[in-house]
Amino acid sequence: MVQEVRAQHLGDHEDPLIASAAQDSTVRLWPMPDLTKPPLHTLPREELIAKLRTLTNLRVVRDSESAPGWALTHDPFPGWETVPTW
Repeated sequence: MVQEVRAQHLGDHEDPLIASAAQDSTVRLWPMPDLTKPPLHTLPREELIAKLRTLTNLRVVRDSESAPGWALTHDPFPGWETVPTW
């Protein structure tokens, strides 16, 4: 099924965001990439993993009981180092 998604850049502040809204009323906020820094896929592996850990608390772990051998789990929400202000 194809869904229309609309996106909007949210201002010129310290941590700019992109908001997207889908027809199913889902709204998501995405961090705007910093174009002055190298793209994630060019980072050395350990630096990439460290960066990804800051972006989500979801983890893929080995699970011998699941058919593919992997399971999706999550770490506790660690909170924000700096609390965002909206």
